[in-house]
Amino acid sequence: MSPPAGSLKTLGLIGGGRWARVIAGVLLDHSPSDLRLSIHTPGNAAGMRAWVSGRGAEKRAEVLERWPDYGGSRRPEAVIVANAARDHVRAAAEALSAGIPTLVEKPLALSEASARSLIDLAGQNGVRLAVSQVFLFARYVEAFAREVARRAPVTHVRVTWTDPAQETRYGEAKSVDPDLPIVKDVLPHVVSILRVVCGTTIGFVDVALSRGGAQADLRLRLDGTPCSVRLARNGEARRRVIDVETGTGPLQLDFSEEPGRITIDGAAVDGDPAWSSAPRPLALMLKSFLDGVAGGAVDERLDAAQALEACRIADQAMAG
Repeated sequence: MSPPAGSLKTLGLIGGGRWARVIAGVLLDHSPSDLRLSIHTPGNAAGMRAWVSGRGAEKRAEVLERWPDYGGSRRPEAVIVANAARDHVRAAAEALSAGIPTLVEKPLALSEASARSLIDLAGQNGVRLAVSQVFLFARYVEAFAREVARRAPVTHVRVTWTDPAQETRYGEAKSVDPDLPIVKDVLPHVVSILRVVCGTTIGFVDVALSRGGAQADLRLRLDGTPCSVRLARNGEARRRVIDVETGTGPLQLDFSEEPGRITIDGAAVDGDPAWSSAPRPLALMLKSFLDGVAGGAVDERLDAAQALEACRIADQAMAG
């Protein structure tokens, strides 16, 4: 990350799990060396300290067994919320109430009403609330959207998003919060991608839950175009596939392993030829947030209002 004018010096990260470590790792690897990171985790301070020590990053990152002290001398200039989903609203609300620009991992909240309350709180305090929508920074999603646009109109969309029972990601075993319904967990990703690929208003039709809630089959409408979405946990393999039917033939984006492949009429191409040489989606997203907080351009891809749509559809799905 190249520093903008007036770049940040202090950043708070709330969370002690795998994804908080992934974010911290990207920040340590790609942000300016004078950025100081405070990691706040009441539940896993020892584990996070061991992780920081293992990276030799003690001079740049400290781990505290409490959430940030917004009224003290160590008040952070910005905060990233990456703790358990059930705690997102409380953590974000405390930062926003203190006037701290805040980026919240998905899901922003577990209901549309709670998400709207955070947006209102940010407005009342005149402070930036951003939402992590990492796939909006993926070049392979952008490339696929361009191909879809060239072949419009779209007649049908199918999304398959499944995870195996056991999986290692970023060098660690990936675990699922059993208290977080799959539609609340995954729909923020799916909705953000559909908005880019199809550029439409997304409406809920119905949902069928099966396998004890581990699988959800949703029907959506994209400005009248039918869209089927299958979300599943504890499956046989990791799958991230978007199939689009158009009047001139089918297209597919398979990013089960990033950056994936784009297939058009049976011919496949690399989803992102620059994947190994250019910044990846998470680094781009974090840089965009930090640049905006430091006085740079505000990136609409982080707009919290976009998260309301995913929260609304998830509420409707959970209501049956």
